[in-house]
Amino acid sequence: MLSNKAIPNEASVTSIVRLASAKKDGDYAFELIKKMNKEYNLVPRLRTYDLALLCFCENLEAEKAYEVEQHMSSMGVRLEEQEIAALLKVSSETGRGERVYEYLQKLRNSVRCE
Repeated sequence: MLSNKAIPNEASVTSIVRLASAKKDGDYAFELIKKMNKEYNLVPRLRTYDLALLCFCENLEAEKAYEVEQHMSSMGVRLEEQEIAALLKVSSETGRGERVYEYLQKLRNSVRCE
């Protein structure tokens, strides 16, 4: 696509991110997401981030998952229950108690429990 000088859009980048995530290459998926904003001035959506975030969570790469979450926040993309649950699970499985509590609070707020 780039070799033909075609400018990608959010949907085409998301498709490539999906392929990278299917190959369990979260690093490449996340690099594509960062590149789409810096080089093409495209704003990633939740559906784009979701793939890289879940890939890192499934591979128990907590620090990388947290980095994706921070990037999401900086771009104004909010976590939903599925993403919070994945971050909660990876935090629990990697022994990060302070993060477990943080994600429990986010989950509670997202489902509006009182």
